[in-house]
Amino acid sequence: MCFRFVDQKNDFCEEFVDFIKLGRITGEHIAEAILSAVDKFGLPVSSIVGQGYDGATNMSSRRVGVQERIQKVAPLATYFHCSGHCLNTRL
Repeated sequence: MCFRFVDQKNDFCEEFVDFIKLGRITGEHIAEAILSAVDKFGLPVSSIVGQGYDGATNMSSRRVGVQERIQKVAPLATYFHCSGHCLNTRL
């Protein structure tokens, strides 16, 4: 898991924070793991303003995906398809 944020100098930063072992890879379980990690690091869920994942259904679906579940508790958490993943799928 990586967090991307703006630091005190208004610079964009991205930090790897943890590997997360998942027992299941459903949207529900992944969203719970992400929210648990945000809580573990003492960050308010309301500070999530963006989320980037690949286009797999468990991540991107508006019905059962991680992005939908995160947006329910963090309404500003806009979903963006991962641009790095887009580059890899065009090969």
